[in-house]
Amino acid sequence: LLLPPGAASHRAASPSALGELSVVSHRPAASTWRRTQCGSPSGDADIPTRWASEVSADTTPLPAYPRPQMVRGRGGDRDKGDPSLWSNLNGLWEWEPAADAAPPFGRPLNGSILVPFPVESCLSGVAPASSATLVAQMWYRLVF
Repeated sequence: LLLPPGAASHRAASPSALGELSVVSHRPAASTWRRTQCGSPSGDADIPTRWASEVSADTTPLPAYPRPQMVRGRGGDRDKGDPSLWSNLNGLWEWEPAADAAPPFGRPLNGSILVPFPVESCLSGVAPASSATLVAQMWYRLVF
C-alpha cells in the first residue's frame, strides 16, 4: 500500500474470544488540522470549553462505544462494546467542498476534517467564518 506524503497509518485491532477485527486506516497527517476560530469575526466571542481545549488530531476523539445501551455480542465493556464487532472511525478524514457531482477519484482531497464533529463545528477544523460561506455539498474520504 502506498500512502500519500505526510499521511499517517493507524491500526485498530483488538483480539477477543469471537475473533479479531482489524481495521487499518490511512489518515491525513495531524498537522493538516487545526481548530477553527469561531464566534465573531474579531474572534472575541470564541470561548471553548475545557473539553474542547483537549480535542486534538493526535488522538481519537470520543473513543467510547457510541451507544452503550445497545452493545452487541457476548460480554464486552459497556463503554467500549465488543472490539471484535466494531471499530471506531472517528479521527481525521480527507475533506473538501464538492466542486461538482463527480467524485474526486485518483487524488487526495485538499483538506481534512476531524470526525465526528459536524462541518459547522469549530472542532471540525473546517467551520465557515459566516453562514454565507457555509459549504452545502462536500466530500469525505477515509481509506482503509
